[in-house]
Amino acid sequence: MTAAVDLVFDARSAVASRHSGWERYSRSLRFALHDQLRIADYVGPRWRGEVVLPAVNMVQPSILLRRHAGTPVHYPTFPPPPTVSRALGRRLVYTLHDLTWWRYPETASRLGGAVYRKWAETAVRRATILTVSQAVAREVQSCFDVPADRLFVASLASDLPICEPGRRPGRDRPYLLSVAAIEPRKNIGRLLEAFRMSGLAESHDLVLVGRRAWGQMPAGTSLLSDVDDDMLAGLYAGASATALVSLYEGFGLPILESLAQGTPVVCSDLEVFREVSHGAGIFVDPLDPESIAQGLRTAAAGGSPPASAVMAARTRSWADTARQACAAYASARVEG
Repeated sequence: MTAAVDLVFDARSAVASRHSGWERYSRSLRFALHDQLRIADYVGPRWRGEVVLPAVNMVQPSILLRRHAGTPVHYPTFPPPPTVSRALGRRLVYTLHDLTWWRYPETASRLGGAVYRKWAETAVRRATILTVSQAVAREVQSCFDVPADRLFVASLASDLPICEPGRRPGRDRPYLLSVAAIEPRKNIGRLLEAFRMSGLAESHDLVLVGRRAWGQMPAGTSLLSDVDDDMLAGLYAGASATALVSLYEGFGLPILESLAQGTPVVCSDLEVFREVSHGAGIFVDPLDPESIAQGLRTAAAGGSPPASAVMAARTRSWADTARQACAAYASARVEG
């Protein structure tokens, strides 16, 4: 007899060994949901147990659609295959993190542009849609005309430990920090150019944390890729500022993580970054290296973000995100 569950969760990203945005989102949300729902996890046939989830009740794809009839199914990262979208309809909850595949297709991976975009379009037409920011929700409504009763927002949170301010873990000089994968949308090339133009290299280092994705590695770049949460929190706390100059984002978690440590943020002047930072960023034009350079100089000169923005970043929790996601699940259960 199959145990009753409240949600089937696609946990492929949650159990992956990587630590990029999708994996961190899926893992943090899954752990937060554990206290609120009975969950069956779909981990896929290639799972080798890299990450252990709480109270895992695994389901395989062959029985995903028939074992838990009437139960909402959440795809938090990968878009569902069209067969799943058509079979589940509104009972499917799909997190659409951003509209990169449509707005900036030239910055998407081959798989994203050729396959995931089409799959996501099928899901958007049929499923209950969850976004990670109000800015993306407005984009989804504008682009796809998704009715309001199928569209929900569950903003992200920082779960990094809070560190002693001003500590520079293992570093002799002040530094500016960038936390981003090496892919075209992250605009690392212009950030490096801006750092060279700023004149700050005499007094500051530029530390990049991330992984190589599908873009070319900019000349002169070195990456810290094997960074755990404690080390990342320390890097944020010790930085003079964090720079996130992406061309486009659906949220911008490094902004929230940096502010939670009390560290200023230099960021692109995007609607979503103003939302996430509560207007507390040093906003720059991501297409203009001189604008970015001026932002870096301003941040390096000292100063702290507003206390209200720091408090907002620290008090936001993944339990809040999970409660907001549960509203989407409840709607999917009723309407599916």
